[in-house]
Order: sequence, then structure tokens, then C-alpha cells
Amino acid sequence: MRLAVSGSIALLTSLVVLSSSPQGQAPVTPLRMPLGTERWTPLAGQPGVEEAILDGDPTAPGFYTLRRRYPGGYYGPPHYHPHIEYAIVITGTVQVAVGDSLASTAATSLPPGSFIRIPAFTAHALWTQGEVILQIYGSGPRRTMSGLPPR
Repeated sequence: MRLAVSGSIALLTSLVVLSSSPQGQAPVTPLRMPLGTERWTPLAGQPGVEEAILDGDPTAPGFYTLRRRYPGGYYGPPHYHPHIEYAIVITGTVQVAVGDSLASTAATSLPPGSFIRIPAFTAHALWTQGEVILQIYGSGPRRTMSGLPPR
């Protein structure tokens, strides 16, 4: 009986260890990144827009977090993603239009602290009133398609 209990404890310990650090993946370590310490890089094809990858790799499968910095007066034309997009307004105010009406008159004004969730294949557009930083996160690979999604 003692052998069965010891064997069960060893099996349980092995399962806990295996579930807490997946094979083939580096252990997750704490990350603290105060606002203003990001490493910004220009975003290709979007003059004045910069991106900072905070965690993960948006081009690969898996969770990612990034920040986008948009200049004042920026217009992000209609586009969509084949995945859900989540964002939080960190600084500035952004106007976001979603769905069938993508005119600026249909946009919602979102100040700092606002949360945005846009379902997959949902067209959206944005306008900035001043410099805006959005924190965007989701599950990669992240892709953006111009225009309206197929119906």
C-alpha cells in the first residue's frame, strides 16, 4: 500500500510540474514596463504610426501585447482582422467607427482607459484628435486586411 501511495504522489507531482512549464517553452518571467519605456519602431505603410511589442510575437501563434502610437489627426481607413481585436486607450482620445457605418459621424469617442473589442471580420476605422497610444492584444498571428470583409 505504501508503494501505491508513493507512486501516486510521484505521478501527481510530475503532472503539476509538466502543467506549470510546458515542454519546449521558456518559463514565463515577470515583466514590468512603465509607460514611456517602450521601444518604438515605425510601422511600415502607415506614416507617423509607431509600434512597440510588449510581449509575445504578433506574427506567430500565441498571445501577444503591443502598443501603437498614432499622431494627432491620423485617419485609419476601414480595415478588418480575421481574429478578435482587443484594445485599451492608454493616452489621448480616439474616435472609432465599427460595422456598417464607418463615417466619422458614426464614430464613438473613446478617452484614456476605454476598452475596445472588435469581433473577427468586422470592419472598423479610427481617427485621432491628438497623439493616441492604444494597447492592443490578442492571439496571433495578427493580420490586417484593408477595406470591408467579404459577405
